[in-house]
Amino acid sequence: MHPQLRGRIAFAAAAPVLALVVILAGSFARDARLPSSLDAGPLSASHAAFIGEEGCSSCHAAHGRGATAWISAALTALRTGGPHAIDGACTTCHGFDGRDALAHNAVFEKRADLSPTSCVSCHAEHRGASLRASAMPDAQCQSCHAHQFHGSATGHPPFSPWYPSARDRKTSFDHASHFSKHFVDPRNAELVPAGQCLGCHQPQKQGGAVASLGYEATCAGCHDQGIARRDLVLMRWPELEPGPQGPEACGTAGDVPDPSPVSLDPANALLAFLLGTAADDQAAYADPLRKLADAMANKGAEPISALAASRLGGDGAKLLRGLSGETARMAACAWASNREHEPPGGATQPGWRAEGLELRYAKPGHGDPVVRAWLDAISASPRPADADDAERLDAVRAEILGADGPGQCLKCHAISGPADGPRSIAWKQSPTPQRQLHRFDHRPHVAATPGAESCGSCHRQGDKPNPSGFASIGIEACTSCHQQGKAPDGCLTCHAYHQNHALKPRMTSDAR
Repeated sequence: MHPQLRGRIAFAAAAPVLALVVILAGSFARDARLPSSLDAGPLSASHAAFIGEEGCSSCHAAHGRGATAWISAALTALRTGGPHAIDGACTTCHGFDGRDALAHNAVFEKRADLSPTSCVSCHAEHRGASLRASAMPDAQCQSCHAHQFHGSATGHPPFSPWYPSARDRKTSFDHASHFSKHFVDPRNAELVPAGQCLGCHQPQKQGGAVASLGYEATCAGCHDQGIARRDLVLMRWPELEPGPQGPEACGTAGDVPDPSPVSLDPANALLAFLLGTAADDQAAYADPLRKLADAMANKGAEPISALAASRLGGDGAKLLRGLSGETARMAACAWASNREHEPPGGATQPGWRAEGLELRYAKPGHGDPVVRAWLDAISASPRPADADDAERLDAVRAEILGADGPGQCLKCHAISGPADGPRSIAWKQSPTPQRQLHRFDHRPHVAATPGAESCGSCHRQGDKPNPSGFASIGIEACTSCHQQGKAPDGCLTCHAYHQNHALKPRMTSDAR
């Protein structure tokens, strides 16, 4: 149909309506006590509180400008067929993550054909004091979605195989092994958190994504001692033929009392990588090791801090935090003089200590910043271009990041990134995030089934556990309650339309 002809037909259809608008808006309507076309009905309480002196013109630009303005606004909407003119008034106050006029405020790559949306397509004003989105019928959603169904129990698509746990969890905890093995062990009876699930989680308070109560409250009783036993060995003095004398800075302590090597072991992996040599090649590491010992004898911890930072890319001050310069100097003097180092007093305390042929760090417990700095630096270190150096870095990662070393942290804290490249460790607890446009609140569900057993209604062990140790939750877990005649089963029970709606600063300041 020709555009001009289509426009004429639309105008012909709209003309009688517009004429009625003019009649009912005028003095005749008021004198005859007819319903006014400008009295659309009571405004919702949420909007009535903000219109102030502006009144109807807060949203209706044509208000107060006569019938001509109303007719012009109506014809413009008919002619363009785009979003309603009032949408601009809505988005003056309401903001979202994404594009206002797009479906779900998002760009769907597979649906580039989607038309712009309008606020008034779903939200209807002047119908009373309430303007609740939950009052919208499912038919409003089904008018756009190709997959149509009536209620969650009749045709809802299945959940993803890993719902609700994502593969990239920040912390890892295998519920199945703890429930079936560790928690039933009589030796752990006094250490197991009381209350089953509710001993570690408080879904009745947290609502959506439920985090644990934290390491100290839930894990420390069993794991503190094991964590404290895993020291980080920075240097283990390797086999080295004694020189003619020790460093000059060591004074008489630099004399060589015995011509035989004090150590018969190779260098540990971390020291070998810092020196840039093979761990078992004395001819290669002898010269850089003597230079390092000489520098430590003169400047204490500074040389090894600088070496660690240059080789791993971390912050040397954080890596060697708490290491006394005198401790490093005395250890270097002893080793370079072909002697084991005997610390004064002999007491072993958490932190840095040099004893025998080793400089090591004993972490006092969970969350130690020094061990964390080393693990971060080793994980994030880019893979060297030199094949031999890359192999040495792999050896460091195996020694430090392994379950038998200080890197046992990674049994719980997720590490992400390519196996042969820079990687990052997630130190902060982060539960599975709420999916966009989905919403779930644990609180009413826990209230419906009080007690620890309420969690087991949905979270169950199964043949194909997700990363948490539970079987994935299927739609049937929801539809056992959410169906017609029992619990609500409409679209808006579990789904949101807008991406993170929030009032704009103008609104919050006006409200104050």
